[in-house]
Amino acid sequence: MKEEIVNSEIERLKAEINFHKIEKTARWSQRIGIVTLSVLFILFAAGTLRLSYLMKEVGDLEAKRKALKIENQTLEKKNLQLKTALVPYFGLSTDSIKNIAVSPVFEKSLSANAALKTLARHSSPTKKTIVTYYTKTIDEQRVVQELKNLGFKFQERPPSTRMSKKETNALWYGSQVPLDDAKMVALTLLRAGIHIKSIRPFRSNSLNPAFKKNIIEVGASTDLEQLPDLSVERVDKAESFER
Repeated sequence: MKEEIVNSEIERLKAEINFHKIEKTARWSQRIGIVTLSVLFILFAAGTLRLSYLMKEVGDLEAKRKALKIENQTLEKKNLQLKTALVPYFGLSTDSIKNIAVSPVFEKSLSANAALKTLARHSSPTKKTIVTYYTKTIDEQRVVQELKNLGFKFQERPPSTRMSKKETNALWYGSQVPLDDAKMVALTLLRAGIHIKSIRPFRSNSLNPAFKKNIIEVGASTDLEQLPDLSVERVDKAESFER
């Protein structure tokens, strides 16, 4: 009988211990749950604020992008208007004007114009120098006028039948033509968008210095067609030109 009572008491104590363990575990679980929910709420609130901030930043950036696009379009329009207003002064061809917004033609024209102005400050065409120009298109008449405006004596010549469809790409000069005169003509051509590939003394200069001694000839040469264009800097800084 006593043994049964003892066993019963043991079972009761075990049950009570298990109950306390379960109760303790439940309390800890409840606390952990509360902490977890609190952390999740804080993270959710922080995430919501961050998302709201990022959305605002995206909105601001989009507004700035649209404003910059409008400003860029306005500047491009003004730039094109400026170029269109200046190209007749530079003697640019019709094709150059059509492509001016998408090509480096105008930038090269500006550079050539600046170099030409600098050169003209301390040099002027020699009275004896005569420019012979083998003109081929109506557009090149603008270049003719610009060269005349600089003060050069001028001779227009029709090109030969074989060369009539070849683009102007070179100039030659005589033994008594000052280097600055040759440069001024070349820079005027470059300013007009003409692809000058070579500036040469006449082949006969060394053997016969009197040959076309005061002449600058502007024309075309088939042996130059594959060569790169001369840069404005190359012409402007040259101390001499060789064949």
